[in-house]
Amino acid sequence: MHDDAAALTAAARERDTDTAERLLAAGAPADEAIHGIRVPYDELADRALAFAPGHAGRFAAAAALADRVDDETFAVAARQLATAPDAGRRRFAAEVLLVYGLYAEGVEDAERLEKAAGEVLLRRAAVEQDPGVLTEIVCGLGLHHDPRAVPAILRHARNPEPDVRAQVAAALTGMVAPDDTEALGTLLALVEDRDPRVRRCAAATLADLRADPPAVRAALAGLLADPDPDVAVEGARGLGLRDDPRGDTVLVRAFDSRPPDSTPEAHRTYEAIRRMPMARFLAARAALAAPGTPGTLGT
Repeated sequence: MHDDAAALTAAARERDTDTAERLLAAGAPADEAIHGIRVPYDELADRALAFAPGHAGRFAAAAALADRVDDETFAVAARQLATAPDAGRRRFAAEVLLVYGLYAEGVEDAERLEKAAGEVLLRRAAVEQDPGVLTEIVCGLGLHHDPRAVPAILRHARNPEPDVRAQVAAALTGMVAPDDTEALGTLLALVEDRDPRVRRCAAATLADLRADPPAVRAALAGLLADPDPDVAVEGARGLGLRDDPRGDTVLVRAFDSRPPDSTPEAHRTYEAIRRMPMARFLAARAALAAPGTPGTLGT
């Protein structure tokens, strides 16, 4: 196992992704919790940087560090995020910090370090320019769910990179207070973004919003005609959660199109479908089954 870990690190440093993929599939690197191997931060960072953001190999390295929940690892990640000249190193540090202490159970310092990680992300959000690093920082601000971070999140809503704007929309989930007109206005603008990824994230956040002013209902209804079907479903879901029947056919179509072996309760439309009176559900299903109706179950 030590040999595999060394080979993985070497492959990562040489950006030999094929070899790194093969080693990961074979079980490298060793799990610290099982094998008691404490891999140095820089070595795990080297491994992670062999993979594109979002890859399982990168996540495994970040998770191994985040799971330590100790001052030593926190200090290295915080320093790297603040001072590393390489944007890739800063992004990996943000990946470590974005969940630092959040899911630790029974760890004495977890709450203190979670709060400290949120403070580091908040400070860096004000000065970071690289869009990849910003994406992770904004994600972390949303996950840490500190209302003080909302202005810092909103500051990046007009970033030219769609990944950043999409993350802004996602990070606002559960963070928009009913009386926060700036945050609500930002979200309403993001559901009209030119990039479908941004609209999807904004539509999902808007659907789950606690506030229910006419502008929100109008925006959700407008999403039903969005060319991206995922955006349309989120609009219908938001209407369904507000007992508004305008999205019923979109909701039922999405619910009935789920994989046959899937769990109904796990489908994203389930809560809205569950609230729908049976008469409305059956009427929507009948409308979808009508011959000649474009895009319905009957065609």
